[in-house]
Amino acid sequence: MIKLYGGDKQFSSWSMRAFILLEESKIDYEYTLIGLDWPVKYHTDGRIEILTGESDYDIPEEPASGCACQLTQIINNDSTNLIKKSFTELLPRVPILVDTEKGVVISDILVMEDYLRNNYGVNLLSNIIKTKYEILTFCSHIHADLLPLMSEMSYSNSFRNPNKKDIGGSGITQLNETLMLIESILSKYEKRFLFENRITFADIMFAPIAQQIQGWKINIGNARVENYISLLLNHHSIKNYILDAQQFYINIEKAEKDSPKWIVSHYRYHPKLKMLNNPKYDVYHILDNDISELFYNLALKNKSKAEIVDFITDKFQIDKEIVTRDVEEFFEKIHPNTMYSGKLKNAQ
Repeated sequence: MIKLYGGDKQFSSWSMRAFILLEESKIDYEYTLIGLDWPVKYHTDGRIEILTGESDYDIPEEPASGCACQLTQIINNDSTNLIKKSFTELLPRVPILVDTEKGVVISDILVMEDYLRNNYGVNLLSNIIKTKYEILTFCSHIHADLLPLMSEMSYSNSFRNPNKKDIGGSGITQLNETLMLIESILSKYEKRFLFENRITFADIMFAPIAQQIQGWKINIGNARVENYISLLLNHHSIKNYILDAQQFYINIEKAEKDSPKWIVSHYRYHPKLKMLNNPKYDVYHILDNDISELFYNLALKNKSKAEIVDFITDKFQIDKEIVTRDVEEFFEKIHPNTMYSGKLKNAQ
């Protein structure tokens, strides 16, 4: 059995590549989400410690390929027990591919493609040997050479209505170079996708960058490149992945502004810790009693403040004036416009 461990779809471009690779490989696999960027530290004894500062994280420097994770968090989510004592223990990051039958653990996208090709007969390259190695060269370029583009015009921010004026000079330079490269490939090969009339590993490697270009509202200025990016982003496996990644932000847009549903939609929820986390600002709140949890859950069901007050008043026979005050205070405290100085701030 092949198992794939990946980060949040709206955060991890490398997990996107691995997910699309498995989808296009047409082999059976299981997917496990490892939530990224929670302000917590996972200990080997199973404890989860809430952090109050960035220096408390036990995460290695962000790699050029892959998303760094706490090793204990990865191991805690590993149902195969194969990651522990594997080489990935030395380089903890997602995505991770585990082959339970062969005991193989891989945490690099290029190695994943090689493994699936040589062990499962997956062909996402080309039957023409010359083109095959040109695809591999292109993939190596995406894998190793585009760090300024990936950091200054990030994948995660592409879902947050970013301002392209925030892209630095190095990012703009690499963006222009990349668009010129894509134009040259399309002109040379004259295929629907980059190297073939079907999607290849080259397209999979480029797909998150296509999302970055779309999300950052980059003016491409070349019809052939625009048509290719549109074709790629509408390819079923890529389109479905991006729709899942957008869902967090779609929920915010659909809700009436300043309503309880709109407010709570800005947060992820960690049920074990009863923690709300706003990933944009690294603000967290602890729902430290049953009533605050109930406020949150009723808001998720799109109940108005008045409806929440009536429900709590009837259920617990509490004075309505007291409940009204508590509801107002709760949603004012977790309102996304209520800002706190510093990161990883406990706004409880």
